Amino acid sequence: MENSFQELMVEFYSQLGNQDVDFAKLLPPLVSITYFITRAYEMGKRVQEETIHNEQWKPIESAPKNGKEILARNNNQGGCLRLISFNSIHNYWQCKGDPILSLQDTHWMEIPDFQ
Repeated sequence: MENSFQELMVEFYSQLGNQDVDFAKLLPPLVSITYFITRAYEMGKRVQEETIHNEQWKPIESAPKNGKEILARNNNQGGCLRLISFNSIHNYWQCKGDPILSLQDTHWMEIPDFQ
């Protein structure tokens, strides 16, 4: 069974706390942690490459206000990307649950499926 990233980090740091560190025991979680970080980096780079040049961007004014997360970008800031959603209970846009006081994003698209 594959460990989660958090479990690997706990295992790694618990080994570091030992006086008699067995570096052979540190290697497997370290390799797995490196794999997780490399995979996250590769996925992020792929998202950036595939979305910046994608023709599916729509004006932000047409973005759905149903609470579903969407990918938003601000063309005025070099195409910065972020996930946002509309909070219909409080009637504002939000990012990671925090209200966006002044929406500066210019375009949106559905989150691409990378499976």
